Amino acid sequence: MGDLADHGVAHSVIAGLGEAWDGVDAVLYCAAVMHLSPITHTRPSDWTRLFRSNVIGAASVAGAALPALAMSGGRFAALSSDSVAQPMAGLLAYSSSKAALEHLLASLPVEAPAVPVTRIIVGPTHTGLASGFDPELLGRYFQEWTASGWFDGVVPQEPVVVASEIVAQWLDVPTPDLPSTLDLSYLSRP
Repeated sequence: MGDLADHGVAHSVIAGLGEAWDGVDAVLYCAAVMHLSPITHTRPSDWTRLFRSNVIGAASVAGAALPALAMSGGRFAALSSDSVAQPMAGLLAYSSSKAALEHLLASLPVEAPAVPVTRIIVGPTHTGLASGFDPELLGRYFQEWTASGWFDGVVPQEPVVVASEIVAQWLDVPTPDLPSTLDLSYLSRP
């Protein structure tokens, strides 16, 4: 497939999907990366990596998909994070990139008013996003997050649970009833 932040790759993928499936009806952008460090130690290359995946990739895919979605009466969405509204120490760069993604999603209808765009907010989910974190640093932050009450009542969900809700509340919803925001963080934060 390649790097979806690359304009040519995104257009090639969308064109290939359109050919294989005789059009494109829905695109859900769920690629993401995370970075754990205090803001004082977050390097420009860390910011670049986060924004390249979490924002530029979404913008490239949207730019490639919106014309096909407008033709098919389709829809576009991207996964965001509840950490935009509740930032966590050590994850400020990640939260900032997701906030930029949310602004992109809110702005897309200006140029593509025929395509419903939804930001889907998810809470803690069991994925491999944190697998590369320094265990010692993660342990220190986890203590801080727990002490601040960030994890009070939180039950991280399996991806299949979140995916099932996305299908039920976004993919299977008639176009006129699509929300601009679908907050699924309640799955993890009852």
